[in-house]
Amino acid sequence: MAAGVAALSWVAVPASACDISPIVDPPPMQERIDEAALVAVVTVVDEYEPIGAHHASYDVDFTTIWKGDPLPGTRIEAKDTSCGNPRFNVGDKILVFNSTISQSYGAWMGDGMSVVPDIEAAVGPGKTAASDPELFEKLNTHVPAPVPVDPLKTLPVAARWALSGLLLLNGTAAIIAIAVARRRRPSPATTP
Repeated sequence: MAAGVAALSWVAVPASACDISPIVDPPPMQERIDEAALVAVVTVVDEYEPIGAHHASYDVDFTTIWKGDPLPGTRIEAKDTSCGNPRFNVGDKILVFNSTISQSYGAWMGDGMSVVPDIEAAVGPGKTAASDPELFEKLNTHVPAPVPVDPLKTLPVAARWALSGLLLLNGTAAIIAIAVARRRRPSPATTP
């Protein structure tokens, strides 16, 4: 996994692991952009957050690209750290400011969106789906997983109760039938 999704990747080593105070004289934005392989904003289109896991991954679509040739099928991976863990929702925007091109980027300090105006001031508005539809159609290949549908919710309430009762009754009858059949069957030790 490539290091860092965050516009703050150029911040000097802080006094403590969770202290993200900006350095006094950060390099100019243009210099930071020149050193990066990818500068883009992505939007979360699907999320995978296993219950009890200490990580989550997010399928993302590119919305703005200032620099780099990103790969289709890009994901953001968020893992717990001593400072907590970034979590995102479908529709959230995240700044990807990275020194390498990859299909997976790690998130460690939130979305980084606060520096987007500085990036736009340094290099302009960037490419979007409106300005380069072919590029974004090629990149944005994620198809969100369908939301499971509860088939009982399509029925009226009375029908749901009736169907639930019928299933319970059938299950109970099957258990009784199995128990009766076992009692009636002679055991191998008692047969002549």
